Amino acid sequence: MNGREDYNGQEVIFIDTSLIQKAAEGLQRAKEEFRTLLEQAESDDATAWCDLAVRYSEGDGVEKDPEQAVYWFTKAAEDGDLRATTMLGRCFQTGVGIERDEARAVELYRKAADEGYAPALCDLGLCYENAGGIAEDKARAAELYQQAADMEYAPAQCNLGVCYLSGIGVERDVEAAVSWLEKAVEQGFPRAQDILGDCYWDGTGVEKDRAESARLYRQAADQGFPRAMQSGAVL
Repeated sequence: MNGREDYNGQEVIFIDTSLIQKAAEGLQRAKEEFRTLLEQAESDDATAWCDLAVRYSEGDGVEKDPEQAVYWFTKAAEDGDLRATTMLGRCFQTGVGIERDEARAVELYRKAADEGYAPALCDLGLCYENAGGIAEDKARAAELYQQAADMEYAPAQCNLGVCYLSGIGVERDVEAAVSWLEKAVEQGFPRAQDILGDCYWDGTGVEKDRAESARLYRQAADQGFPRAMQSGAVL
């Protein structure tokens, strides 16, 4: 732990060098893992191609390079990797590493969704809910969230909970909303923790419990969820 101490009228700063060493070791490990992925990528391994793309996308073990991420996502997607297909769709949707094309994103999400890939079902649902690259259809969005939620995909469970909470594409049902939010919370999904915290704060679908609300806000804040961090500041 770092600290400060006054010594003969001069401030001396003590630094815990073990933390610096751990950070350096973590960086070295990430670089070694990246080199291993590069070697695997030469052996026509679509999973390795997708993993490599994620590394380029996040700057993990290598300098962040969105264009390289798109290259490897594309290569893996063309080989039928559903995770890469979905991630490539997100690149098109956000315009990161490639020109933004929401319609193309929808095509890619649908391709993976047709194979029953839960993240793609959820992403396609978001497109229908927000009219992103396709005509708005909130009922269809809720249906897609339901399919992915039934596969225990936490983001979809959370989105479905929000649909029931606000009557988006389904009839409003706060008890069903809480039930789906709780399922996502059980998996540690921070957005669900934050929203369920709101439910306990206001007594929506559950008995009002400010202590439980604060606990859920803290869980979400500990994972860096911005809104929960703001909520925690006022408790």
